[in-house]
Order: sequence, then C-alpha cells, then structure tokens
Amino acid sequence: MMAAINEYLALRRGAGFVLSNAQYLLGSFAAFAVDRQQAYIRTASVIDWASRAPSSAQRHTRYQTVRQFAQHVHLEDPRHDLPPPNHFGSSKTRRVLASTQSQRSTDSSWQRRSCMKVRTCGRRPMQR
Repeated sequence: MMAAINEYLALRRGAGFVLSNAQYLLGSFAAFAVDRQQAYIRTASVIDWASRAPSSAQRHTRYQTVRQFAQHVHLEDPRHDLPPPNHFGSSKTRRVLASTQSQRSTDSSWQRRSCMKVRTCGRRPMQR
C-alpha cells in the first residue's frame, strides 16, 4: 500500500498540492492496515482508524483523506474498497440561532445595508 500512497502523493504534488498532513495520515493508515494484515483498503478499517482521533473534525479529516486516496487507488485496483462519503459528517458545525437572535441579526444587517445606501447612519444626509 505504501508504494501506491507514494505514487498518489507524487501525482498530487506534481499538480501543486503540498500534502504534508495527507502524507502523515496516509502513512499512519497504512501502518494500521499492515497491523491488521490488510493489503487493500477496507471501509471498516478506515472507520476504525479514523475513529481513534480525539475530535470530530479530526475524525472527518482522517476519513476524508483516506477516502480521497481510495478513490484514486480504486480506479487502478478495484479490490480496494471505496468508503462512502461523509461517514463522520461534515467537519464544520453549524450554529443554530434562536428565533430572537435570528431576528436581531436580520434587523442589524438590514440597518447596515440601509445605512450604506443612504449614507446617513444617524447623521443628516449628505448634501450634493
């Protein structure tokens, strides 16, 4: 698997990507797979390996890094599994606003836009 990882990284670097984190993560996953005596990517192994990360964002990054590599290597050798997208969800969390917060946010953005249009913002309009 390491030969395929090195070819993949060389190809991506040739396209201008730095990939220092991807190199570390893919090497770590390859060592994990070797410990399990697996020569091919298995979805269960990707999930198990990614699950060992301490945060949800890190689990997502680990999973997506191996998944992207799996997409590449699966084209050359279909014996590699292709893990499904977003097993751990998105790495970005969305903040849900209460209705009063949402209303305040809408009101203040409206005030800013109207201020910019008229150019008054609490003072007399500009004379031309």
